[in-house]
Amino acid sequence: MKRITVLLASPRANGNSDKLAMSFIQGAEQAGNVVNIFPIRDHKINGCKGCEYCYDHAGECAQKDDMQKLYHIFENTDVLVISTPVYYQGFPSQLKAVIDRLYVTENREFPISESVLLTTYATAGIEMSKMIIDYYCAWSDYLEFTNRGVIAIDNLDDKNDIDGNEKLTIAYEMGRNL
Repeated sequence: MKRITVLLASPRANGNSDKLAMSFIQGAEQAGNVVNIFPIRDHKINGCKGCEYCYDHAGECAQKDDMQKLYHIFENTDVLVISTPVYYQGFPSQLKAVIDRLYVTENREFPISESVLLTTYATAGIEMSKMIIDYYCAWSDYLEFTNRGVIAIDNLDDKNDIDGNEKLTIAYEMGRNL
């Protein structure tokens, strides 16, 4: 059994990236894993201030916002799943704030050892997701996470365009086979 945390990074609830995540979650739960879902849109998380307080305080962040909840969740996470739309070839700002606040890992350890990226975007073709995938791969490598896979789905402009997409089954199987 693995402890999985899924970050829902879309500012829009129940859209394409959330539905992709739910397919993954269903597979992971069916396989007996414990899944914690964290919709970033429902939390107040500030960007990193670069104050380096975490350097002098054993990885504790000076900011006392909802990131503190996520740090606590990460203390009980083996696999981190990021489910996100692509915004202007990058992550939504809400997710970027979470990523930047993981700067505390320079002086604080979490048991996370694996990661997954699930991403959706409106434009046809891989080009729009290339930057986000490259960033994710470099970031997970830097944090020494084993990259368990990337699912990127293009051509999803409207909120329900993912319905019936074959990659939902792939996401389900990825979750089931962790």
